[in-house]
Amino acid sequence: MLDWLLQLDRNSDEPYLKLFTRIQLGLSKTTVVASLDQNQIRHRQEDIVSPIGEVMNDGVGRMSLFLARQIRDVLGLSDIPSAIQGRLGSAKGVWIIDVEDSGSDIWIETWPSQRKWDCDFLQQEHRTLEIKPVAAQPRSASLNIQFLPILENRAKNKQAMRKFVGDRLLDQLSDEIEAQKDAIKHPLRFRQWVNENLAARTQHLAHDSVPFLAGLPKYKEDQLNYLTDGGFEPTEQKFMQNMIWELRRAKRENLLKKMSIEIPGSAYLYMVIDFWDILEENEVQICFSSPFRTERFSDFMLHGCEVLVARSPAHLVSDIQKVKAVFKPELRALKDVVVFSAKGDVALADRLSGGDYDGDRAWVCWEPAIVSNFENATMPTKPDISKHLRKDTISYGDLSHGIIKSVAASAMISRGITFDMQPSFLGIATKFKEQLCYNMNDLNNEQALLLSALLGSLVDQSKQGIEFTERDWHLFRGQILNGCAIQKMNKPAYEQENWTRKYGPVHIIDYLKFSIAKPAIEEELHKLGRDMNLSPSPSRGLATLPSNAEAIQTAEYWDADLAEPFNGFKRLALTTPVLKNVLRNLDEDLDAIKMNWTTEMAAVKDEDERPDLSLDVFKDWCAIKPRAGKELDSWFVANLKPSYTPEEFSTWALIRASASFKCWYRHKPKLLWRMAGIQLQFIKSMASRGEIPVAVVPSMYAALRPDSKFISRAVARMKEGLKYPGVEIDDDIAEDA
Repeated sequence: MLDWLLQLDRNSDEPYLKLFTRIQLGLSKTTVVASLDQNQIRHRQEDIVSPIGEVMNDGVGRMSLFLARQIRDVLGLSDIPSAIQGRLGSAKGVWIIDVEDSGSDIWIETWPSQRKWDCDFLQQEHRTLEIKPVAAQPRSASLNIQFLPILENRAKNKQAMRKFVGDRLLDQLSDEIEAQKDAIKHPLRFRQWVNENLAARTQHLAHDSVPFLAGLPKYKEDQLNYLTDGGFEPTEQKFMQNMIWELRRAKRENLLKKMSIEIPGSAYLYMVIDFWDILEENEVQICFSSPFRTERFSDFMLHGCEVLVARSPAHLVSDIQKVKAVFKPELRALKDVVVFSAKGDVALADRLSGGDYDGDRAWVCWEPAIVSNFENATMPTKPDISKHLRKDTISYGDLSHGIIKSVAASAMISRGITFDMQPSFLGIATKFKEQLCYNMNDLNNEQALLLSALLGSLVDQSKQGIEFTERDWHLFRGQILNGCAIQKMNKPAYEQENWTRKYGPVHIIDYLKFSIAKPAIEEELHKLGRDMNLSPSPSRGLATLPSNAEAIQTAEYWDADLAEPFNGFKRLALTTPVLKNVLRNLDEDLDAIKMNWTTEMAAVKDEDERPDLSLDVFKDWCAIKPRAGKELDSWFVANLKPSYTPEEFSTWALIRASASFKCWYRHKPKLLWRMAGIQLQFIKSMASRGEIPVAVVPSMYAALRPDSKFISRAVARMKEGLKYPGVEIDDDIAEDA
């Protein structure tokens, strides 16, 4: 298998470690889109090089328009993708549409920088194009935390840069809180809000359904959707409000940790090059397949303005560059990518922290307040740190000399795994550099340059066969600190939960976290907690929205609808003595479940054990059967558990869930909903007066998405005092259906 993939005899001169790392290319998840004939693949013999010999098209090639159309059809896309990321035999990287192609032939080209080993491309499988993502309409991006110190360092007016980013953070927090507060008031909009913030969608794909844990969906977002779909409202049900609070708190902690500040006028785009030499050096082109809309911007392109381009990780002050965005009609077909010029001495991608074009995305920012306040730093000369590094340069030919091919392949795998199992100092060195620059409050110094050079080498450690041990790290770190005024380093304050130092924040990330984000979040969470306790006056269905004067009832765990099946059974027991025994035994069984849950959960030390414990208790809860101390009449048992009804929705299951609600709703809500959530959701949906619940199978339920246009119109009509059923299907909506 390895010989088929890597064609080992043709690649005996390659370092065995480099070949070993290429195995993962054959194992990555891709989608087959086309099988090509040999005459449809154009193998270029030399890369495009600059006047000083630097490769300018590392990892990118072209394809025909006809092939791009075929990819569109296979993937079911609405438009032709201008760029794809994928692999073809030994070639990998990005392919873009040839803007000069007539569209009549199928072809694709490969370049030496794309071909990762020597492949003969004779077998059909080696001529099969497999792709991963395609270029698509981008959305506003968030600032990587590594960009913040660089933006401040290169700012002409550092206070203005700091103020703009801080104001943007406050606006983002305010917008999120207001959107959540508004959504909580309207079940339809709440369903949409949860869907927009759904983090578990990839799990839906993995399971072909919404995954459940015991009696509720596994993830909180899905739980909120599930309960909302059953007729519960977050303004009324306290259990839902608790989940909303937990989600908001988790998002708060994530924001404080990552400082992901959304910049409306920015996006992440695939980096590609201008093969046709239309763009001048330091010019880029950015076009969108549909208008890119923000509060202050709406256009298909950027033209005649300066933009910033950057790539993560960013270590040096020169890793963010200001360039000019222009529009060239000849390149108009290249949409949803950033096109870099092929002119100059060094590729622009390489100037962005050593990037290339084989799938790297650039952060592109055209926000005027940031761009106009930024000035470029010249690229520093890369220091020579070769004396600190050693390389395993043994070729596969040397490794396999004198032994049979199968043994040689096994030796390559064994030695490759052993090499990869050595401790990696990439993360350690990255952390050390961050701490050093933090304590110096300076990015542009000799120590940062040396560390950045080391990081640039360690990122490809396995592929390059670089050996760097703990001893090497201590020697290197000693050299760094020997010429540094900082001998003792404190951990960055922004890694802590609270500000504990005597003086105020100086570093930009400290400032944003402790002076801006943390106070604002605490205040907004306080307001949210206060507002969530308001609830509209009781009414079923989606009728008119309440005025502020009507919002007087606080949310609570109690829900009369959920108690009704138990109450009905209890009324029946008044005239049927044997049912009194059933109720008494049911109460005892539920007490036993509660005791077991309380005892076992208190003993859990590892959070990962909680799901298994929940399932164990759930099995015991589901095993509770009607007991009367004597054999029950067969007609009675048949009525409680009819054969045509799923066990989860049998009469007895609903009574058991309703009884659990009455016993646990106040003091054990987590136990209650984890055990009986399925039945309680069903009971609530059946209590919708004048409405018929809709049953949906699991695979269809996972695919459902809220209709934003319908929701906007329905909520608008409710605000006007009109009933939900009055939302008319006019011509516009009918055309969209």
